[in-house]
Amino acid sequence: MLTLERKFVNVLLPITTQCNLQCIFCSQYEPKGTHVPLNEVLKLIDEALKYEIEAITLYGGEPMLHPNFFDIGSYIKRKKLKSGFITNGTLINEINLPKIAQSFDAAIISMHGFEKVHNFLTKSFSFPTTLRALELLNSLENFYLGVNITITKHNINSFDKFIIFLYKKFPNIKTFILNRVVYDGKNVSKEILLDSKDYKTFEEKIKVLKEFSIPIEIGIPSEELANKLKIQACSWNEHFKI
Repeated sequence: MLTLERKFVNVLLPITTQCNLQCIFCSQYEPKGTHVPLNEVLKLIDEALKYEIEAITLYGGEPMLHPNFFDIGSYIKRKKLKSGFITNGTLINEINLPKIAQSFDAAIISMHGFEKVHNFLTKSFSFPTTLRALELLNSLENFYLGVNITITKHNINSFDKFIIFLYKKFPNIKTFILNRVVYDGKNVSKEILLDSKDYKTFEEKIKVLKEFSIPIEIGIPSEELANKLKIQACSWNEHFKI
């Protein structure tokens, strides 16, 4: 049974552990992962409806790999809730864009830097495809679009320039969520973790971004850092306010 101890505006719902990328900072993916059966997902949604929620966000793995991805999004909307998803963007294209617009109200695209850095961190050549996904979603009306960036040793010196680039190129981006790597002792290498010098660099770059009035959030588990920098800690509760 789903148990919520306090009011949630937005519930994050994992629907698969399968992913088509192998990001070096991620401990959530499984190339041969499993999908949560559709009936179980729908039961969780129905259970969540007993509480005061306004939105449900699907994630994984890569949620678009779930065979019932669009059915789940549509089901959430039929329940009079906002529906969203967190994605690496590689499966978004011109063909399924209308279906995304019909089934979802929001998307958070994970993108971690300019081409060389992004491809290195995701162990792929996905930068052009993900950038195209942002372009497609940016074209939608009444759609909440955000960007998820994980800060590592490899993008600490350039993430601010990347954010400015995206903010100017895609004016419909509503927020940039900056996450730090959580070391799991298994999949994640310590070599990509930030040190005290890096955090000082991070703080300086945040000050620059604030001068541009760019909407920045610090992802969990960095609420203390967000308070220090006087910017919003990402609770996911303010999203989807289109």
